Amino acid sequence: MIKRSSIIFLALTSLFIVLAACSNENQSTSGEEDTQAQKASGKKEIDIPEAPTEPEKMVENGPGKSFANDMTDDDIAQVLKEMPSDLKDKDVYNYLIDQFAYDYSDAMNAYESFDPQFELTKAPDVQADEDKVQHISLLLDSSGSMGAYVNGNRKMDEAKTALKDFASSMSEETKTSLIVYGHKGTGSEEDKALSCDSIELSYPLSTYDKDSFNKALKDLEPAGWTPLAGSLEKAREVLGSDAGDNVENVIYVISDGTETCGGNPVKKAKELHESDLNATVNVIAFDVNSEEQKQLKEVADAGGGSFKSVANGKSMFDMVDEIVDEAVSGLDVNLWTAREGQDINNEHRGKQNELNDAESVFNAFIDDEHDALMGALDKLEESGRIDEETANQTEQKLSDRRDTLRQYNDQLRKEYGQILKDEREKTFDLLDDIKQKKMDELSKD
Repeated sequence: MIKRSSIIFLALTSLFIVLAACSNENQSTSGEEDTQAQKASGKKEIDIPEAPTEPEKMVENGPGKSFANDMTDDDIAQVLKEMPSDLKDKDVYNYLIDQFAYDYSDAMNAYESFDPQFELTKAPDVQADEDKVQHISLLLDSSGSMGAYVNGNRKMDEAKTALKDFASSMSEETKTSLIVYGHKGTGSEEDKALSCDSIELSYPLSTYDKDSFNKALKDLEPAGWTPLAGSLEKAREVLGSDAGDNVENVIYVISDGTETCGGNPVKKAKELHESDLNATVNVIAFDVNSEEQKQLKEVADAGGGSFKSVANGKSMFDMVDEIVDEAVSGLDVNLWTAREGQDINNEHRGKQNELNDAESVFNAFIDDEHDALMGALDKLEESGRIDEETANQTEQKLSDRRDTLRQYNDQLRKEYGQILKDEREKTFDLLDDIKQKKMDELSKD
């Protein structure tokens, strides 16, 4: 006989089994219904990756999965339909970047392929051209200030002595001319026109004759104003009268002051240097102040020559000898250096334009991407997929991305610009080193 308690236990067990079976059947039915509902709606579960926050990663991360240059509004709308509903602004932003971020490879390539290097052509051999003759024009400032005393001696007398010594050291083939200026009138306004017109060929272009050269200097006295530009024009006339392919023309000016007659000696020196005469204009500044040194150095620079500042006649002669030797014997080296320097500057400007173009291209990519992302965001809000608050917060994130990328672009432009500047300076240093070595070789010869 079965006990009552055993019957109750069996009944309860049977009931539990039936309930469990019903539960499993309901769950299975519910899962099938969910899957069928997803299939019916055409949606699928999407894994939305976190968008990068560092600009380098932003650039490397693109392009988006749905990015295409020729996407239509319908294409964009179709992609947006795949986005899950009720997303927060962060996830909306991540989805837009994952799908529509731009391909920045071309923009980055403009920087990465940039070449900041400069190249120099081969420097000329340093040997004097024995087939060429030297024509030297000496320009002596005879304005009133040359009457002042320095180291107990009058400037004019010191200059005369130095020029006599120098001229006597010329080779037999060398032709020399002496042009004096400012040696008439006085320093008064009344005599300015007379003095500024007083530019005279005191010793014509010819080989050295001691008596004639000394006579040209003997009665010369300091007088009035300083027509430096006019004296350079006179030198061009004199040297041009006996020019030729076998001639090396050298000019140097001895002066204790700058132009006072309204001329432009820098322009005249440049014209002389760039003319068919290819003359080198050198300047020896005799006892001048810092401002006068600056102005006279500009004349020498424009004339492709050297600038020296001296305090007495003995130093003047030493400097004259040094300048003429360098300007004549090293003419090819000086011309090479000048041409290379000009080429470097021209190439530098071209490379700066390349960087400016790279920056502009990058910014165009940034702006186009921002416009595309904002367009997609507007479609989401217009369709009611996101509310206004979510749209505003997402818009801010998109603006932050644009600003971050712009700052990165500006940083790249500055970094490459600094590299370019450093390379230019290194190339000029190398140019100076080569020139110095060539001139050292020349002095040994």
